[in-house]
Amino acid sequence: MEKYGGDTDEWWGPPLITHCASILVWAKTLETYGEMEDAEGWSNRDSVEIPAVEAISTKMALLIIAKCGFGLPVHWSTPPFGPDGNMSVQEAIRVLVDSYIIGMMMPTWVQYLPLPGFPKIRRAFKEFTAFMTHEIVTRTEEVRSGSELADSRRDTFTMIVRANEQETDKVKLSDPEVIGNVFIMLFAGHETTAHTLSATLALLALHQDIQSEIHADIISVVGCDRKPTYSDYESLNKVLATFYEALRLF
Repeated sequence: MEKYGGDTDEWWGPPLITHCASILVWAKTLETYGEMEDAEGWSNRDSVEIPAVEAISTKMALLIIAKCGFGLPVHWSTPPFGPDGNMSVQEAIRVLVDSYIIGMMMPTWVQYLPLPGFPKIRRAFKEFTAFMTHEIVTRTEEVRSGSELADSRRDTFTMIVRANEQETDKVKLSDPEVIGNVFIMLFAGHETTAHTLSATLALLALHQDIQSEIHADIISVVGCDRKPTYSDYESLNKVLATFYEALRLF
């Protein structure tokens, strides 16, 4: 990952997307799908109608990245606001991702214009920044102390903090730069993943012969009595090819 927001042309060490991270993404995707299935009441239904698949794919992508990127204990059914009226971190991330143009490409004073939605954006930015600042301090202390919790974390945020602690002061990221790196990863990953899911599902809906072929491929590899595991990945060639084709087209 390239160092973002700094004044140097140096690259940020080795790639952060590792085999362990891929396994984590696989596990959290299965977990999130199960949460979605239960929360939406799909568990005992043979078929469901989804008027706008983007709403599902966008939320799915956001939650997976929040879990794998930040290590957040987010859940499909988490309400946007708690009983105390505070905005959840999950909701703050969603608002910031949806309003990235205002947050990243316009001066700060624009957020204070008396326009609908702007107070919510300011609140989301405040909540997200406070959360991230606290988490940086917490995870830095965990890494420095060599705690088992730090060693067990596989999310990208902790990887960035751990790698940052191994750097010299000259190339070490400041807290705002760490937050900037994580947010860029969140935004880029969220948009790409959500659009790819939506495009792939739309294409399969239009070409149901291919949909049947993909379904048969999954059943031949996974069967009907278990959930897919990461070891199945390399055998699901047609599934992967379908995603690649959607990326190529869109």
